[in-house]
Amino acid sequence: KLCQIHAVAGSNENTIVVVHAVGPVIMPWVNHTNVKAILWPGLPGQESGNAISDILFGDVNPSAKLPYTIAKDANDYPAKISREMDFAYAEGMYFGYRWFDKHRIVPQYEFGYGLSYTTFGYSHLTMDPIVGGTEDPENLKVTIRVKIKNTGKFDGAEVAQLYLSYPEIAQEPPRILRGFEKVFLAIGQETYVSFDLRKTELSYYSVKKHAWVVPQGDFMAHIGASSRNIKGTVQFTL
Repeated sequence: KLCQIHAVAGSNENTIVVVHAVGPVIMPWVNHTNVKAILWPGLPGQESGNAISDILFGDVNPSAKLPYTIAKDANDYPAKISREMDFAYAEGMYFGYRWFDKHRIVPQYEFGYGLSYTTFGYSHLTMDPIVGGTEDPENLKVTIRVKIKNTGKFDGAEVAQLYLSYPEIAQEPPRILRGFEKVFLAIGQETYVSFDLRKTELSYYSVKKHAWVVPQGDFMAHIGASSRNIKGTVQFTL
C-alpha cells in the first residue's frame, strides 16, 4: 500500500488518499507534497462509493471526528505487537488520547479531530450557577455553555467537545471526554451549545470506598473541536 501511495502521489500533484481501516494506521506519506487530502471512511459498507463521491465532489460537507488517536510512530502507543499473543496492558486508565496527554506525545491526528469544508468560531464560554454540591451529589448539576458560529462559506456541522480535568485527589488523566454535541449551522448562523455535568460525569471511582465519588476541589472544563484543539476553559470548585 505504501508503494502504491508513493507511486500515485509521485505522478499526481493533487492526490487524495482514501483510507479504509478498522482502526488507526501509521501514515509515513502524510507529508508528501502531492498528498492534498486524506478521507477516512473507516468501513462504511455497501454504499461506500456513493458516500465517498458525495464528499469528494462537494455534495456533502464532512463533519465526522476521529474516535481514536492516530500516532506518528507505532512506538508512541503503549500496547505493543506480540506474535506470541502475550499482551501486557500496563497503561491502566491511560489509554488512547489519555496516554498521549499524560506523556505529552504529539500525535499525527488527535482524538476528536476532523475537518470540514467550512469553518467554525467558538465564543462566549460561560457557566451557570452550580446546582447542589458534593454533599448532595444526586442533585448536583454544572452547566457549561458556548456559542458556535459558522464562519465559513458552506453550510455544515460541528461537533463541540467537553473535556474535564479533575482535582488532584481523584488521580484521573489530564483530560477526560465528558460530553459532545453536534450542531448543524447554515452560513453565518450561530447557536449556543450547552453541556450538563451531573454526578455521573463528575465522579471518579474510589478504590478505597469501592464507590463512585464526586471529589471536592477545583475542576476545569475544556471546550474544543478536538482533544488538542481547546477553544476555552472554565474553572469551578465543588
